Amino acid sequence: MSDYRVHKQSEGFWQIYDCKGDAAYLIEGETRALLMDTACIDEPLMPLIRTLTDKPVALALTHAHIDHMYRCEEFETVYLHEKDMEDWHKGLGRVMWLGAPLLKVSRKKYRVETFTPLHDDSEIDLGGFCVKCLRLSGHTRGSVMYIDECHKAVLVGDAAGLYLWLFLPFSTTVSTYKAELERVEKELQPYADYKYYAGHCGKEGEAPGPLGIQTFTDLRELCEKLLAGTADLQKVKQIPILPLLYAKNGISGMVLRKRKIK
Repeated sequence: MSDYRVHKQSEGFWQIYDCKGDAAYLIEGETRALLMDTACIDEPLMPLIRTLTDKPVALALTHAHIDHMYRCEEFETVYLHEKDMEDWHKGLGRVMWLGAPLLKVSRKKYRVETFTPLHDDSEIDLGGFCVKCLRLSGHTRGSVMYIDECHKAVLVGDAAGLYLWLFLPFSTTVSTYKAELERVEKELQPYADYKYYAGHCGKEGEAPGPLGIQTFTDLRELCEKLLAGTADLQKVKQIPILPLLYAKNGISGMVLRKRKIK
């Protein structure tokens, strides 16, 4: 029995998630298909994808963390934002290699130098429509959301949510994330009525909390409170060896370290 589960969201659009709740999304165009992220278990992913589409499949990563790119060797074409490609060679790759045991997966070498770089205005043509790239630096500098106008979907990855992680090496500061949110809030206005999909989910594929355009407003306001010293910070033990704090505003929240509040 497979450790992957599939939910068909609409014609040509599927949610795939593994037994740990790591999510991926498959979008099928007229001439080719695009998978967003790969989940993070040792079971090969392509055999499952081939039961859903017979078109050529490229991979588009929301960011360069192994719980989103673990199966990337199965794909000939892999897209990743240029900022994460830069940081990978500056030490992000080493951090991911060291962190693999925490996710209970094997250490791998990722040939990031062979990936196709995405830019802030990149679009990926699937035949009949394009998937748009929208960067939101924070969780990583090259964190990207993908906008699928055909299926009225915004694939958020880990760029925003109820438990945004802003404490990892190569995460930005709160002030940088705030500036990014101010830009993204405006750019997302045409997609306010779309459905927003997270990079992780629960046992039945549901998002770990409400996710929509309000998420980004709540996070921007939370950044303002953190910088003003008015946020309610609570100690959490999400990773036991790190002194982490959690703060929430509205339907969104953030896990971070004090040194990121600047």
